[in-house]
Amino acid sequence: MPCLKRIVSTGCVVLMSVGVGASIASAAVDSDRVAAPVWGPDVFGGYASTHIIVQLEPGIEPGRLGDGRLTLLGVGEQQHQPPGLRGPAGAGAATVQAADMIAAALQRWNAELITPALTTQPANRQLAAQIGLDRYYKIHVPPGTDTPAMAAQFAGFVTHIESAEVDGIGGIAQTIPNDNDFDLQYALLNTGQNGGIPDADIDATDAWDETTGSNALLLAVLDAGMDEHVEFAGRLVDGWNTVSNNGDTSDSCGSHGTHVGGIAAATGNNTIGIAGVNWAVQVMPVRVLNGCLGFEEHLADGIIFATDNGADVINMSLQYYTGTSALHSAVLYADLSGVVLVAAAGNFNSVVAYPARWDETIAVAATDNQDQRWSGSNQGPQLTVAAPGDNIWSLLDTTSYQYFTGTSMATPHVSGLATLMLSLDGSLTPDEVRGILQATADDVDAPGFDNNTGFGRINANAALLEVLAGISIPGDLDGDGVVGVLDLLILLTVWGPCPDPPDECPADLNGDGSVGILDLLTLLAYWG
Repeated sequence: MPCLKRIVSTGCVVLMSVGVGASIASAAVDSDRVAAPVWGPDVFGGYASTHIIVQLEPGIEPGRLGDGRLTLLGVGEQQHQPPGLRGPAGAGAATVQAADMIAAALQRWNAELITPALTTQPANRQLAAQIGLDRYYKIHVPPGTDTPAMAAQFAGFVTHIESAEVDGIGGIAQTIPNDNDFDLQYALLNTGQNGGIPDADIDATDAWDETTGSNALLLAVLDAGMDEHVEFAGRLVDGWNTVSNNGDTSDSCGSHGTHVGGIAAATGNNTIGIAGVNWAVQVMPVRVLNGCLGFEEHLADGIIFATDNGADVINMSLQYYTGTSALHSAVLYADLSGVVLVAAAGNFNSVVAYPARWDETIAVAATDNQDQRWSGSNQGPQLTVAAPGDNIWSLLDTTSYQYFTGTSMATPHVSGLATLMLSLDGSLTPDEVRGILQATADDVDAPGFDNNTGFGRINANAALLEVLAGISIPGDLDGDGVVGVLDLLILLTVWGPCPDPPDECPADLNGDGSVGILDLLTLLAYWG
């Protein structure tokens, strides 16, 4: 991706991404919708003025020169620095000169502290080191600092710094909830209510004939937190707050995270409220925002935490417009660890936001009850699929319900479906989940792939049938998905030693080279 390795300069038209910390979260807008992205300090779509993020070259770490100045040095060099500027034994003149220049630059920018950028320690240290996830640091500076200029300067210290970037600011991908002008949950079953088009839905009711989910799976909702709504009774597991580094995962943005979680995982068939896409999945709230905004570093921490704490699927109903390499490295860490990543395309009728913009995620656009692209849904070649996101009825607070609109609402329809798919076949890889979603989506826009809806609006039933078609059922010798009389007749017809080669003997269910009583018992065990 252009302009990602080094600082994203003013000459590179890559929208800077997301996330905010405590300093700007307290000034977040009061409405549930964040203003349109603006490139500037400490605003949505812009960047932090309080720090930059640098990735150090291998073998480099923060330290001090002999005269006490903060700098970057080779591991262990600070122990050898006498007063003045004399490097360690064997240190090259270029290394010593760079350390002095970095110290001078840090003084110029009034930087007094360098800390690890990502506080969540990856459990897979080898993978983290391979990606370079363990070499990101935050250089703290006074509020109001011209951090783009600072990052540009530090990107030039190539012997010590691999990349230098501003920390982008973003937040939720949701618009203000609309009036209650649609019937409940058309997204799951659209019969034409309130002007909708019949079957402009994800075919959830048909999919539930195959499965309503499994509590052996874990969905992590990376958002503004989640409230303990009655629809999650017994299924919320302990999460984490990466902004405050504590266990406070209460919803800080007008029930945004609670609403998102309900779409994916509200309990179904319990006589109250709504049904989520998956009725049984365990849900882990990971709060990565302070209010409705947050820094990309906090999202990166959340991804690492969710990955290391057993998440099978991560939902990110968030939009960022910088796309730092630190965040991308965390995305890579989760993807390579086998976690399915689902992210909102964003809500400004613009380019696809981060992290949805990266290939490792499933990027979700939003549609309405007529299978049309929702007008605010971002567009681009990075889209994967679409899902209903306009006027979606879901959870509010702990006992209430409300309509919200946005790609934030479309995204959990997809993450909920991903957990349904994994409940049928837990061996599916992230690429396989993505491929099945693409192959089974209903084409609702231009034929084939398009920049409005990707490969189309998801079809839950078709996706689950595709998963089942790929599962080999012992004893299903005629391939109809059912073990029955026809399979028994096939087995009895070939009773005895297998022909040569043995791979032409599918009725040899135990692989002993012949069709016999053990194979018959296996077939009967899967009867039905």
